[in-house]
Order: sequence, then C-alpha cells, then structure tokens
Amino acid sequence: MAAVYLGSVSVGGALPSLLSLNSAALAKAQLDLAASVALDASLQISASDPLSALTSAVQFVASGQALAGLTFVTPTDLLNSINLSVSANAAVTASLTVQVDVLSGLANLLSTPGVHAYAMEGPTGSLASDLQTLTSAGLPGGAGPSEQGYGIALLTNSLAAWVALQSVVKTT
Repeated sequence: MAAVYLGSVSVGGALPSLLSLNSAALAKAQLDLAASVALDASLQISASDPLSALTSAVQFVASGQALAGLTFVTPTDLLNSINLSVSANAAVTASLTVQVDVLSGLANLLSTPGVHAYAMEGPTGSLASDLQTLTSAGLPGGAGPSEQGYGIALLTNSLAAWVALQSVVKTT
C-alpha cells in the first residue's frame, strides 16, 4: 500500500468541506444577526411621548379612513402591533445569536492544529507496515517513537466511498 504523509493540518484542514460549510453558515448567520439587530433598533419608538405621537398620527389617519369608510385603528391597536413586531424580532435576534455562538464554537474546534494527515491507496495487507514506516520515528515535530499518539483510520475497498471521502476529508 502506498502511504503518503500529507502534512500537519488543523482539524478543519483535515475536513475541508466541513470547514467551508461552517465558514459560509457563520458568515450568513452573522449578517442575519447584524440585520436583525439593526431592525430591533429601527423598531424602537424614539418619540418623547410615544402614546401622544401615536394618538395624533392615528387620529389623522382615522379622519381620512372615516371619510373613505375604512375601519378605524386605535392607538392601542397600533401600539400592540408595534410591541408584537418588537417581540417577534427580539426572538429572531435571540435565535440568530445562538446560531452564531454554535457556529463560532465549531469554527474554534476546526481551527485546532496538530492533525497529521496520511493518505493510503493500495493493497490492504501492507497498510500496517506502510504506516509503521512513516511513523517509526514518531510523528513529525513530535517527541519520538515513544510519544503517545491518537488517531483513526478510515478505510474502504469501495471506489465510490473513496471518491465520497475525498470530497470531505483531506486525501491529497
């Protein structure tokens, strides 16, 4: 089996598709959160006496509605509608904040360095000896062959599975 050392990468470097998806999702969530926060700010009523300002505005609109035979909207109805909009957007903002926090946490995990990537292709009978040859002196930059190591091996004899793995795991 031909085993090749691919280098020392971050967790995200070993899983480039996951890194790319997380980066895109985080960027989108951050943009959505910024827009939601901006909307929160614009929904706030800045008049010194909002009820008085709304009452005047609604009375003006109501006078036109009465002339046109339309339904009258009270200041209380309008305030309830504004409160509902502010509350609904606050819930969206809270949800987006959680999404950004989760995606940021995943981004931090994916940036963890120190993964030594190896790719192997060939007869399965030589897997152990090829890997032993590559690691007999220890991992690159490590303390030598007696240093504790950790790892996983993803092996397949299916070309379709290998092609799929190549799209999500560093193999070259």
